[in-house]
Amino acid sequence: MPRGKSRSGGCRTCKTRRIKCDEAKPSCSRCLKSGRSCDGYGIQMKATAQARASSLSSLDTHSYRSERENRGFDYFRHKALSELIGFDTKSDFWSHVVLQFSEASPAVFRAVLSLSSLHESTYSSQMMLTGSENTMSFLRQYNKAIRQLCSKQTTQPVQFTLTCCILFICLENLRGDYDAGLLHLKNGLEILKEWHAKNVTLSTEIETREILTKVFRRLDMQATAFLDTRQPQFNMSPSDRGLIATPNTPPFNNLSEARTALDVLVSKLFYIITTKSSPQHPSWSADNMYLPMRRPLMNGLNTEFLNWKSTFDTFSLNEGQNWQKDELRLGVLLGLHYQTTSLMLDIRSNTNIEGQYCGPSKDTQWTKITDICESIIRSLSTSTTSFSADMGLIAPLYFTAMQAENPRICQRGIDLLHLIRWKEGFWDASTAAAVAERVLRNQIAGTPGFPTAGGGIAELGKLLHCVVTCC
Repeated sequence: MPRGKSRSGGCRTCKTRRIKCDEAKPSCSRCLKSGRSCDGYGIQMKATAQARASSLSSLDTHSYRSERENRGFDYFRHKALSELIGFDTKSDFWSHVVLQFSEASPAVFRAVLSLSSLHESTYSSQMMLTGSENTMSFLRQYNKAIRQLCSKQTTQPVQFTLTCCILFICLENLRGDYDAGLLHLKNGLEILKEWHAKNVTLSTEIETREILTKVFRRLDMQATAFLDTRQPQFNMSPSDRGLIATPNTPPFNNLSEARTALDVLVSKLFYIITTKSSPQHPSWSADNMYLPMRRPLMNGLNTEFLNWKSTFDTFSLNEGQNWQKDELRLGVLLGLHYQTTSLMLDIRSNTNIEGQYCGPSKDTQWTKITDICESIIRSLSTSTTSFSADMGLIAPLYFTAMQAENPRICQRGIDLLHLIRWKEGFWDASTAAAVAERVLRNQIAGTPGFPTAGGGIAELGKLLHCVVTCC
Protein backbone atom coordinates (compact mmCIF):
# COMPACT_ATOMS: atom_id res chain seq x y z
CA MET A 1 0.00 0.00 0.00
CA PRO A 2 1.50 3.41 -0.98
CA ARG A 3 2.73 5.63 1.83
CA GLY A 4 0.01 7.87 3.24
CA LYS A 5 -2.81 5.56 2.10
CA SER A 6 -5.15 3.72 4.44
CA ARG A 7 -7.53 0.82 4.30
CA SER A 8 -10.43 3.08 5.17
CA GLY A 9 -11.42 3.66 1.52
CA GLY A 10 -11.10 7.45 1.77
CA CYS A 11 -12.43 10.22 3.94
CA ARG A 12 -16.10 10.43 4.85
CA THR A 13 -16.54 13.70 2.89
CA CYS A 14 -15.40 12.09 -0.37
CA LYS A 15 -17.56 9.06 0.31
CA THR A 16 -20.58 11.27 0.81
CA ARG A 17 -19.84 13.05 -2.50
CA ARG A 18 -19.13 9.69 -4.14
CA ILE A 19 -15.80 10.78 -5.56
CA LYS A 20 -12.44 9.07 -5.41
CA CYS A 21 -10.38 10.10 -2.40
CA ASP A 22 -6.58 10.31 -2.61
CA GLU A 23 -6.46 9.46 1.15
CA ALA A 24 -3.70 11.96 1.89
CA LYS A 25 -3.08 12.69 5.57
CA PRO A 26 -4.08 14.60 7.61
CA SER A 27 -6.56 15.97 5.00
CA CYS A 28 -7.14 14.67 1.49
CA SER A 29 -6.13 16.93 -1.41
CA ARG A 30 -9.58 16.94 -3.03
CA CYS A 31 -11.22 18.35 0.11
CA LEU A 32 -8.51 20.97 0.50
CA LYS A 33 -8.78 22.10 -3.14
CA SER A 34 -12.55 22.38 -2.90
CA GLY A 35 -12.39 24.25 0.39
CA ARG A 36 -14.33 21.58 2.24
CA SER A 37 -13.53 20.24 5.67
CA CYS A 38 -11.96 16.79 5.53
CA ASP A 39 -13.52 14.99 8.50
CA GLY A 40 -12.81 11.42 7.52
CA TYR A 41 -9.71 10.83 9.57
CA GLY A 42 -10.66 12.59 12.80
CA ILE A 43 -12.28 9.60 14.51
CA GLN A 44 -9.62 7.19 13.28
CA MET A 45 -6.75 9.44 14.43
CA LYS A 46 -8.42 10.07 17.80
CA ALA A 47 -8.92 6.36 18.30
CA THR A 48 -5.28 5.71 17.43
CA ALA A 49 -4.15 8.37 19.92
CA GLN A 50 -6.38 6.88 22.61
CA ALA A 51 -5.00 3.41 21.92
CA ARG A 52 -1.44 4.70 22.22
CA ALA A 53 -2.26 6.53 25.46
CA SER A 54 -3.88 3.39 26.83
CA SER A 55 -0.85 1.36 25.82
CA LEU A 56 1.51 3.82 27.51
CA SER A 57 -0.56 3.88 30.68
CA SER A 58 -0.58 0.09 30.83
CA LEU A 59 3.18 0.05 30.64
CA ASP A 60 5.13 0.90 33.76
CA THR A 61 6.09 4.54 33.88
CA HIS A 62 9.73 3.38 34.10
CA SER A 63 9.64 2.70 30.32
CA TYR A 64 8.74 6.33 29.69
CA ARG A 65 10.87 8.87 31.48
CA SER A 66 10.02 12.52 31.52
CA GLU A 67 12.63 15.19 30.94
CA ARG A 68 12.65 15.96 34.68
CA GLU A 69 13.17 12.28 35.53
CA ASN A 70 16.05 12.00 33.07
CA ARG A 71 17.59 15.10 34.59
CA GLY A 72 17.18 13.69 38.11
CA PHE A 73 18.81 10.42 37.11
CA ASP A 74 21.70 12.27 35.44
CA TYR A 75 22.20 14.32 38.62
CA PHE A 76 22.34 11.09 40.63
CA ARG A 77 24.91 9.49 38.32
CA HIS A 78 27.18 12.48 37.89
CA LYS A 79 26.91 14.25 41.25
CA ALA A 80 25.16 12.45 44.11
CA LEU A 81 26.73 9.05 43.43
CA SER A 82 30.31 10.29 43.76
CA GLU A 83 29.48 11.60 47.25
CA LEU A 84 27.32 8.68 48.41
CA ILE A 85 30.10 6.25 47.58
CA GLY A 86 32.37 7.75 50.24
CA PHE A 87 35.99 6.57 50.44
CA ASP A 88 35.44 3.22 48.71
CA THR A 89 35.30 4.48 45.12
CA LYS A 90 35.30 0.92 43.77
CA SER A 91 32.22 -0.13 45.72
CA ASP A 92 30.39 -2.80 43.72
CA PHE A 93 27.04 -1.70 45.11
CA TRP A 94 27.24 1.99 44.26
CA SER A 95 29.35 1.66 41.12
CA HIS A 96 27.39 -1.15 39.48
CA VAL A 97 24.41 -2.66 41.28
CA VAL A 98 22.40 0.53 41.86
CA LEU A 99 22.75 1.73 38.27
CA GLN A 100 22.00 -1.68 36.79
CA PHE A 101 18.95 -2.22 38.98
CA SER A 102 17.71 1.29 38.18
CA GLU A 103 17.38 0.17 34.57
CA ALA A 104 15.74 -3.14 35.49
CA SER A 105 13.43 -2.16 38.36
CA PRO A 106 10.88 0.69 38.39
CA ALA A 107 10.94 0.61 42.21
CA VAL A 108 14.72 1.08 42.35
CA PHE A 109 14.49 3.79 39.70
CA ARG A 110 11.92 5.71 41.76
CA ALA A 111 14.00 5.30 44.94
CA VAL A 112 17.04 6.65 43.09
CA LEU A 113 15.06 9.65 41.83
CA SER A 114 13.81 10.36 45.34
CA LEU A 115 17.31 10.26 46.81
CA SER A 116 18.62 12.35 43.91
CA SER A 117 15.92 14.98 44.45
CA LEU A 118 16.54 15.19 48.19
CA HIS A 119 20.31 15.33 47.70
CA GLU A 120 20.00 18.15 45.18
CA SER A 121 17.62 20.19 47.32
CA THR A 122 20.01 19.77 50.27
CA TYR A 123 23.38 20.41 48.66
CA SER A 124 23.10 21.87 45.16
CA SER A 125 23.44 25.64 44.81
CA GLN A 126 22.56 25.24 41.13
CA MET A 127 19.16 23.69 41.87
CA MET A 128 16.56 24.44 39.20
CA LEU A 129 13.53 23.82 41.43
CA THR A 130 12.38 25.71 44.50
CA GLY A 131 12.69 24.03 47.88
CA SER A 132 8.98 23.23 48.17
CA GLU A 133 8.81 21.85 44.62
CA ASN A 134 11.82 19.65 45.21
CA THR A 135 10.41 18.42 48.52
CA MET A 136 7.23 17.44 46.72
CA SER A 137 9.29 15.70 44.04
CA PHE A 138 11.28 13.78 46.66
CA LEU A 139 8.11 12.63 48.46
CA ARG A 140 6.30 11.81 45.23
CA GLN A 141 9.08 9.55 43.99
CA TYR A 142 9.49 8.03 47.49
CA ASN A 143 5.79 7.12 47.54
CA LYS A 144 5.93 5.72 44.00
CA ALA A 145 8.85 3.49 44.95
CA ILE A 146 6.98 2.18 48.00
CA ARG A 147 3.84 1.55 45.94
CA GLN A 148 5.88 -0.40 43.41
CA LEU A 149 7.33 -2.56 46.18
CA CYS A 150 3.91 -3.16 47.76
CA SER A 151 2.06 -3.79 44.50
CA LYS A 152 0.15 -7.08 44.45
CA GLN A 153 0.30 -7.15 40.66
CA THR A 154 4.07 -7.57 40.44
CA THR A 155 6.40 -9.61 42.63
CA GLN A 156 9.69 -7.82 43.28
CA PRO A 157 12.89 -9.90 43.25
CA VAL A 158 14.45 -9.77 46.70
CA GLN A 159 17.57 -8.01 45.41
CA PHE A 160 15.44 -5.10 44.14
CA THR A 161 13.63 -4.84 47.47
CA LEU A 162 16.90 -4.80 49.44
CA THR A 163 18.42 -2.22 47.11
CA CYS A 164 15.41 0.03 47.68
CA CYS A 165 15.79 -0.56 51.41
CA ILE A 166 19.41 0.68 51.31
CA LEU A 167 18.36 3.74 49.33
CA PHE A 168 15.54 4.42 51.82
CA ILE A 169 18.03 4.23 54.72
CA CYS A 170 20.19 6.82 52.94
CA LEU A 171 17.12 8.98 52.33
CA GLU A 172 16.13 9.01 55.98
CA ASN A 173 19.67 9.58 57.21
CA LEU A 174 20.09 12.47 54.80
CA ARG A 175 16.88 14.12 55.98
CA GLY A 176 17.77 13.41 59.65
CA ASP A 177 14.98 10.97 60.48
CA TYR A 178 17.21 8.34 62.08
CA ASP A 179 14.36 6.38 63.64
CA ALA A 180 12.90 5.78 60.19
CA GLY A 181 16.35 4.85 58.89
CA LEU A 182 16.80 2.30 61.70
CA LEU A 183 13.37 0.84 60.94
CA HIS A 184 14.26 0.39 57.27
CA LEU A 185 17.52 -1.25 58.37
CA LYS A 186 15.68 -3.63 60.70
CA ASN A 187 13.25 -4.65 57.96
CA GLY A 188 16.04 -5.06 55.43
CA LEU A 189 18.06 -7.30 57.75
CA GLU A 190 15.02 -9.52 58.27
CA ILE A 191 14.54 -9.87 54.50
CA LEU A 192 18.26 -10.57 54.09
CA LYS A 193 18.08 -13.26 56.76
CA GLU A 194 15.26 -15.01 54.89
CA TRP A 195 17.22 -14.78 51.65
CA HIS A 196 20.27 -16.40 53.25
CA ALA A 197 18.05 -19.22 54.52
CA LYS A 198 17.05 -20.10 50.94
CA ASN A 199 19.00 -22.45 48.71
CA VAL A 200 20.34 -20.13 46.02
CA THR A 201 22.21 -21.82 43.18
CA LEU A 202 22.38 -19.17 40.46
CA SER A 203 25.89 -17.71 40.50
CA THR A 204 24.76 -14.17 39.63
CA GLU A 205 22.23 -14.20 42.48
CA ILE A 206 24.86 -15.50 44.91
CA GLU A 207 27.23 -12.72 43.85
CA THR A 208 24.54 -10.05 44.22
CA ARG A 209 23.55 -11.42 47.62
CA GLU A 210 27.14 -11.18 48.80
CA ILE A 211 27.43 -7.56 47.62
CA LEU A 212 24.20 -6.58 49.39
CA THR A 213 25.25 -8.51 52.51
CA LYS A 214 28.42 -6.43 52.76
CA VAL A 215 26.42 -3.21 52.55
CA PHE A 216 23.97 -4.32 55.23
CA ARG A 217 26.76 -5.50 57.53
CA ARG A 218 28.34 -2.04 57.34
CA LEU A 219 25.03 -0.30 57.89
CA ASP A 220 24.42 -2.56 60.89
CA MET A 221 27.82 -1.66 62.37
CA GLN A 222 27.27 2.01 61.62
CA ALA A 223 23.92 1.99 63.42
CA THR A 224 25.40 0.18 66.44
CA ALA A 225 28.27 2.67 66.68
CA PHE A 226 25.75 5.50 66.40
CA LEU A 227 23.34 4.09 68.99
CA ASP A 228 25.41 2.36 71.67
CA THR A 229 22.34 0.76 73.28
CA ARG A 230 21.73 -1.19 70.09
CA GLN A 231 23.04 -4.68 69.44
CA PRO A 232 23.97 -5.65 65.89
CA GLN A 233 21.06 -7.46 64.27
CA PHE A 234 22.99 -8.94 61.37
CA ASN A 235 22.22 -12.65 61.08
CA MET A 236 25.58 -14.10 62.14
CA SER A 237 26.67 -17.69 62.44
CA PRO A 238 28.49 -18.83 65.62
CA SER A 239 31.77 -18.23 63.79
CA ASP A 240 30.77 -14.69 62.84
CA ARG A 241 29.77 -13.91 66.44
CA GLY A 242 33.29 -14.55 67.61
CA LEU A 243 32.38 -17.78 69.37
CA ILE A 244 34.76 -19.63 67.08
CA ALA A 245 38.06 -17.88 66.50
CA THR A 246 39.56 -17.73 63.02
CA PRO A 247 43.09 -19.21 63.25
CA ASN A 248 44.65 -16.96 60.63
CA THR A 249 43.82 -14.37 58.00
CA PRO A 250 44.37 -15.42 54.36
CA PRO A 251 46.33 -13.00 52.14
CA PHE A 252 44.40 -10.12 50.63
CA ASN A 253 44.22 -9.73 46.87
CA ASN A 254 42.77 -6.22 46.99
CA LEU A 255 41.53 -3.53 49.35
CA SER A 256 37.96 -4.79 49.09
CA GLU A 257 38.96 -8.14 50.60
CA ALA A 258 40.90 -6.40 53.37
CA ARG A 259 37.91 -4.21 54.17
CA THR A 260 35.46 -7.10 54.22
CA ALA A 261 37.70 -9.09 56.58
CA LEU A 262 37.95 -6.12 58.94
CA ASP A 263 34.17 -5.61 58.76
CA VAL A 264 33.63 -9.18 59.97
CA LEU A 265 35.96 -8.61 62.94
CA VAL A 266 34.24 -5.35 63.87
CA SER A 267 30.86 -7.11 63.69
CA LYS A 268 32.15 -9.72 66.13
CA LEU A 269 33.46 -7.00 68.44
CA PHE A 270 30.20 -5.06 68.47
CA TYR A 271 28.22 -8.24 68.98
CA ILE A 272 30.26 -9.26 72.02
CA ILE A 273 30.49 -5.89 73.77
CA THR A 274 26.77 -5.09 73.33
CA THR A 275 25.55 -8.44 74.68
CA LYS A 276 23.70 -8.04 77.96
CA SER A 277 23.58 -10.46 80.85
CA SER A 278 19.78 -10.51 80.73
CA PRO A 279 18.10 -12.34 77.84
CA GLN A 280 16.71 -9.16 76.27
CA HIS A 281 18.26 -9.84 72.88
CA PRO A 282 16.55 -12.70 71.00
CA SER A 283 19.63 -13.36 68.90
CA TRP A 284 21.51 -14.36 72.06
CA SER A 285 18.72 -16.05 73.99
CA ALA A 286 19.99 -19.50 73.04
CA ASP A 287 23.64 -18.60 73.62
CA ASN A 288 23.62 -17.28 77.18
CA MET A 289 26.07 -20.01 78.12
CA TYR A 290 28.72 -17.90 76.37
CA LEU A 291 28.10 -14.74 78.37
CA PRO A 292 30.54 -15.67 81.19
CA MET A 293 33.13 -16.21 78.45
CA ARG A 294 33.01 -12.60 77.27
CA ARG A 295 36.58 -11.84 78.33
CA PRO A 296 38.09 -15.00 76.76
CA LEU A 297 36.12 -14.23 73.61
CA MET A 298 37.60 -10.73 73.49
CA ASN A 299 41.09 -12.14 74.04
CA GLY A 300 40.57 -14.48 71.09
CA LEU A 301 39.21 -11.61 69.01
CA ASN A 302 42.28 -9.56 69.85
CA THR A 303 44.40 -12.29 68.25
CA GLU A 304 42.22 -12.08 65.13
CA PHE A 305 42.70 -8.31 64.98
CA LEU A 306 46.48 -8.76 65.20
CA ASN A 307 46.35 -11.37 62.44
CA TRP A 308 44.39 -8.97 60.24
CA LYS A 309 46.92 -6.22 60.92
CA SER A 310 49.85 -8.45 60.02
CA THR A 311 48.20 -9.54 56.77
CA PHE A 312 47.22 -5.96 55.92
CA ASP A 313 50.74 -4.71 56.60
CA THR A 314 52.23 -7.27 54.21
CA PHE A 315 49.64 -6.46 51.56
CA SER A 316 50.16 -2.69 51.91
CA LEU A 317 53.95 -2.91 51.74
CA ASN A 318 53.76 -5.06 48.60
CA GLU A 319 51.00 -3.15 46.77
CA GLY A 320 50.84 0.31 48.32
CA GLN A 321 53.34 1.89 45.95
CA ASN A 322 51.01 1.08 43.03
CA TRP A 323 47.87 2.58 44.55
CA GLN A 324 46.17 5.62 43.12
CA LYS A 325 45.13 8.51 45.38
CA ASP A 326 41.68 7.10 46.15
CA GLU A 327 43.12 3.66 46.93
CA LEU A 328 45.78 5.23 49.12
CA ARG A 329 43.13 7.15 51.03
CA LEU A 330 41.03 4.00 51.51
CA GLY A 331 44.09 2.11 52.74
CA VAL A 332 44.74 4.83 55.32
CA LEU A 333 41.06 4.73 56.32
CA LEU A 334 41.26 0.97 56.93
CA GLY A 335 44.28 1.60 59.13
CA LEU A 336 42.25 4.21 61.02
CA HIS A 337 39.30 1.85 61.55
CA TYR A 338 41.64 -0.90 62.71
CA GLN A 339 43.31 1.49 65.13
CA THR A 340 39.94 2.68 66.50
CA THR A 341 38.25 -0.70 66.89
CA SER A 342 41.29 -2.50 68.25
CA LEU A 343 41.63 0.28 70.82
CA MET A 344 37.94 -0.13 71.67
CA LEU A 345 38.57 -3.85 72.17
CA ASP A 346 41.61 -3.17 74.35
CA ILE A 347 39.69 -0.73 76.54
CA ARG A 348 36.75 -3.11 76.97
CA SER A 349 39.12 -5.94 77.81
CA ASN A 350 40.65 -3.87 80.61
CA THR A 351 37.50 -2.38 82.14
CA ASN A 352 36.48 -3.38 85.66
CA ILE A 353 32.97 -4.21 86.80
CA GLU A 354 32.39 -0.54 87.68
CA GLY A 355 33.03 0.36 84.04
CA GLN A 356 36.38 2.04 84.71
CA TYR A 357 39.39 1.51 82.47
CA CYS A 358 42.27 0.06 84.48
CA GLY A 359 44.96 -0.44 81.84
CA PRO A 360 48.00 1.64 80.80
CA SER A 361 47.70 5.07 79.19
CA LYS A 362 46.49 5.05 75.59
CA ASP A 363 47.51 8.62 74.71
CA THR A 364 49.77 7.41 71.90
CA GLN A 365 46.95 5.44 70.27
CA TRP A 366 44.45 8.29 70.68
CA THR A 367 46.93 10.72 69.15
CA LYS A 368 47.48 8.39 66.21
CA ILE A 369 43.74 8.38 65.51
CA THR A 370 43.59 12.19 65.42
CA ASP A 371 46.77 12.35 63.29
CA ILE A 372 45.29 9.99 60.69
CA CYS A 373 41.95 11.80 60.64
CA GLU A 374 43.56 15.19 60.23
CA SER A 375 45.76 14.04 57.35
CA ILE A 376 42.73 12.64 55.52
CA ILE A 377 40.70 15.82 56.16
CA ARG A 378 43.52 18.02 54.86
CA SER A 379 43.98 15.79 51.82
CA LEU A 380 40.37 16.26 50.79
CA SER A 381 40.85 20.04 50.51
CA THR A 382 37.15 20.78 50.42
CA SER A 383 34.82 22.95 52.43
CA THR A 384 31.67 21.87 50.59
CA THR A 385 28.98 19.92 52.36
CA SER A 386 27.98 16.46 51.18
CA PHE A 387 26.54 13.15 52.31
CA SER A 388 28.28 9.77 52.30
CA ALA A 389 26.35 6.57 52.92
CA ASP A 390 29.40 4.96 54.49
CA MET A 391 31.28 5.41 57.76
CA GLY A 392 34.55 7.33 57.57
CA LEU A 393 36.07 9.78 60.06
CA ILE A 394 33.24 11.06 62.25
CA ALA A 395 32.73 7.97 64.42
CA PRO A 396 36.48 7.52 65.21
CA LEU A 397 36.80 11.21 66.10
CA TYR A 398 33.68 11.14 68.27
CA PHE A 399 34.98 8.02 70.04
CA THR A 400 38.26 9.82 70.68
CA ALA A 401 36.61 13.01 71.90
CA MET A 402 34.40 11.06 74.30
CA GLN A 403 36.80 8.38 75.56
CA ALA A 404 40.37 9.76 75.60
CA GLU A 405 41.75 10.35 79.10
CA ASN A 406 43.74 13.44 78.08
CA PRO A 407 41.54 16.59 77.72
CA ARG A 408 43.90 18.01 75.09
CA ILE A 409 43.35 14.96 72.90
CA CYS A 410 39.59 15.19 73.45
CA GLN A 411 39.65 18.83 72.39
CA ARG A 412 41.67 18.02 69.30
CA GLY A 413 39.09 15.42 68.30
CA ILE A 414 36.35 18.04 68.72
CA ASP A 415 38.30 20.61 66.69
CA LEU A 416 38.68 18.11 63.85
CA LEU A 417 34.97 17.31 63.95
CA HIS A 418 34.32 21.02 63.42
CA LEU A 419 36.39 20.86 60.21
CA ILE A 420 34.17 18.19 58.69
CA ARG A 421 31.39 19.60 56.51
CA TRP A 422 29.87 16.32 55.40
CA LYS A 423 27.59 13.68 56.90
CA GLU A 424 28.40 9.96 57.05
CA GLY A 425 25.27 7.82 57.19
CA PHE A 426 23.76 8.16 60.66
CA TRP A 427 26.62 10.43 61.73
CA ASP A 428 26.57 14.24 61.60
CA ALA A 429 29.89 15.88 62.47
CA SER A 430 28.47 19.11 63.91
CA THR A 431 26.09 17.21 66.20
CA ALA A 432 28.86 14.86 67.34
CA ALA A 433 31.14 17.83 68.06
CA ALA A 434 28.43 19.61 70.07
CA VAL A 435 27.76 16.55 72.23
CA ALA A 436 31.46 15.88 72.88
CA GLU A 437 32.07 19.54 73.62
CA ARG A 438 29.33 19.62 76.23
CA VAL A 439 30.71 16.50 77.93
CA LEU A 440 34.21 17.95 77.97
CA ARG A 441 32.99 21.24 79.43
CA ASN A 442 31.21 19.36 82.18
CA GLN A 443 34.44 17.53 82.99
CA ILE A 444 36.80 20.46 82.93
CA ALA A 445 34.97 23.78 82.86
CA GLY A 446 36.76 26.58 81.05
CA THR A 447 39.33 24.45 79.22
CA PRO A 448 40.23 26.27 75.96
CA GLY A 449 40.58 24.59 72.61
CA PHE A 450 43.99 23.55 71.37
CA PRO A 451 45.42 24.15 67.88
CA THR A 452 45.88 21.25 65.47
CA ALA A 453 48.73 20.61 63.07
CA GLY A 454 48.52 20.63 59.27
CA GLY A 455 48.51 17.84 56.74
CA GLY A 456 47.79 17.08 53.09
CA ILE A 457 47.54 14.51 50.32
CA ALA A 458 51.32 14.48 49.93
CA GLU A 459 51.56 13.11 53.45
CA LEU A 460 49.20 10.19 52.85
CA GLY A 461 51.99 8.02 51.50
CA LYS A 462 54.09 8.64 54.59
CA LEU A 463 51.02 8.17 56.74
CA LEU A 464 50.26 4.80 55.15
CA HIS A 465 53.80 3.69 55.99
CA CYS A 466 53.25 4.90 59.55
CA VAL A 467 49.95 3.02 59.80
CA VAL A 468 51.58 -0.15 58.48
CA THR A 469 54.71 -0.05 60.60
CA CYS A 470 53.61 1.64 63.82
CA CYS A 471 50.00 0.80 64.63
